[in-house]
Amino acid sequence: MAEIEPYAEKIRKYQENGWIRNFLEEEPQKLEVIDLLIKLGMEPEAVTEYLAAFLEYSPAGRERQVRLLRKYRCRLLEQIHEKQQILDQLDYYISSLKKEETVDET
Repeated sequence: MAEIEPYAEKIRKYQENGWIRNFLEEEPQKLEVIDLLIKLGMEPEAVTEYLAAFLEYSPAGRERQVRLLRKYRCRLLEQIHEKQQILDQLDYYISSLKKEETVDET
């Protein structure tokens, strides 16, 4: 039971959403999968859909899982590109400030 205590609040939340029923009977890796889906920004309804597809144990279910994961992968990639553009702008601004500093010193 000591292994579950740090996850008790998370387990309760996931049970309230219907994502897990009885943690002790299900694979502990399911928590990791749900955590990943949430980190991806997946809405609760999409997490529920993903887990329902997972439980189908069918090619159609697996295809739905892949489709959902790809959708959120694309979103994540877009966010990375947006952050990269911001980082590039910031680097340019820092570079400009350094150039102004060296010009002021001469």
